Amino acid sequence: MEPGPLVAVAEIDGVVVGFLEAELLAIHGERPLCRVSALYVEPAAREVGAGEALMDLVSSWASGRGAVGIDVLALPGAREVKNFLESAGYVARLIVMHRPLEGA
Repeated sequence: MEPGPLVAVAEIDGVVVGFLEAELLAIHGERPLCRVSALYVEPAAREVGAGEALMDLVSSWASGRGAVGIDVLALPGAREVKNFLESAGYVARLIVMHRPLEGA
């Protein structure tokens, strides 16, 4: 496993329109897991393949380092992100529920 994260940007005509950050997590006794910790694409660039290019890059990067898979966080209410990831073959594995406490 190579140390260090992957940090990448998507550009259109020399203008940065998106970015991605990913890292490999050591799993005891197994190959690493890739976790995408940041992914953003400007709304105007979402229909021209900038997000797909970033996800293709992280897939190649993780695969080349022997990762078993890729985890990406989609925040609640981010329906476009969820739909984008599902169209790329990702499936939900965990739903985290939260209830705020009084006075918090």
